[in-house]
Amino acid sequence: MSDTLDNRFHFDRAHVEDLPAISSLAAGTVLGSHRAVPLDVMEAWMRKNPEVLHVLRRGDEIVGYVCMCPVPVIQNRTTRRGIESHRHVTKELCLVPEK
Repeated sequence: MSDTLDNRFHFDRAHVEDLPAISSLAAGTVLGSHRAVPLDVMEAWMRKNPEVLHVLRRGDEIVGYVCMCPVPVIQNRTTRRGIESHRHVTKELCLVPEK
């Protein structure tokens, strides 16, 4: 395999236009499409906190992603149970980074 620029890996912040590829990757994992986070939820997270999603690219292709959505500490056990899955983290729960 040649070590040209097109074959190198690059890790950076995701953009809204990357969401379909991220969703496709998530659907191809053990989670499957029925447990993947809906596109509109990911987009709402990104509007509130642009640092939430990062992608790993090989050339122009997205080959991986990381989602780091900071949420507040929730003391109430019932509420905490309601968001055990990342699908249930609303944009209101996604915190904005401190500057």
